[in-house]
Formats: sequence, structure tokens, C-alpha cells
Amino acid sequence: MAGKAGRSGRKGKAAEMGLSELLNLAWPVERRLAFFRQLTQMAEGGNLEAGKLLLGYTFGKAPETVNMKGDVTVKVVYGKGSAK
Repeated sequence: MAGKAGRSGRKGKAAEMGLSELLNLAWPVERRLAFFRQLTQMAEGGNLEAGKLLLGYTFGKAPETVNMKGDVTVKVVYGKGSAK
């Protein structure tokens, strides 16, 4: 018998242990807001690491660039059959 879509399978470990509820009790919303306000003030005051952290979590991390040197050969085959 198949499970219900989106509800089948085992709960994750964090859900199983009730970690979200524990964190909400240990770190209330008001204190979290104060923390993020302080982090924002640090970033605005010139703290580069605080700025990177805020921007990374707000907009996502910038993709890392990879500079490759050397020759690259690409073989393109048109038509029927498979390339080997």
C-alpha cells in the first residue's frame, strides 16, 4: 500500500526530536529580532563578515567562479548514430 503523497516516509531526525520547538523556547522571537538588528548594524558600520552573512542568507551566496587554464577540445557529432 502506497503512502500519501508528501506525507509518506519517516520523519526527519530534527522533527522527531522536536528541535524546532526547543529552539523556539530557548531563543524567543524578540531575542532573535534583537540579534538580527545588531548584525545589521554591524554590517552597516563596515563589518565585512556581518555584511557577507546577511547578504548570503538574504539573497543567496554568489556562485564561486572557477578559472580554468589549458586547452579544451569538444567533439560535436551531427546526424544519426551515437558519439563514441
